[in-house]
Amino acid sequence: MKRWILDEQGSLFLEILAAMAIVTIGLIPVIVGFELSPASLDQAGKQMVALNLARARIEPLHAQGAWATIPGPATADPPNPAYPGYTVSVGSQTRTGLPADLKDVTVTVSWSDVKGIAHAVRLTTSVARRP
Repeated sequence: MKRWILDEQGSLFLEILAAMAIVTIGLIPVIVGFELSPASLDQAGKQMVALNLARARIEPLHAQGAWATIPGPATADPPNPAYPGYTVSVGSQTRTGLPADLKDVTVTVSWSDVKGIAHAVRLTTSVARRP
């Protein structure tokens, strides 16, 4: 039995095998991260486009004289050919208990990803009637 313990023949192979197992276990999260990264970047890009569409739709509503053009219940804008797949809807309501010359305007931009999962961005702002 002592001879087997003192015999180091083949121990290098076991050390290499153990090191490979540890490295493999450590690389699994890295590989999964590389796999998920493009999908996350694509989703972030689509969300940024949706936010910009919503911002661009809200900004003119703050302009003088835009009060009359603010729709009441949520209505969908016509599709924008520059941004296919995105739907923009605008709605407003007068706050209760406040003067009738203040409206909460909500712009919702929705889209579906490649898997068919629906996503939406919603921006809300208050618009005051200006003389």
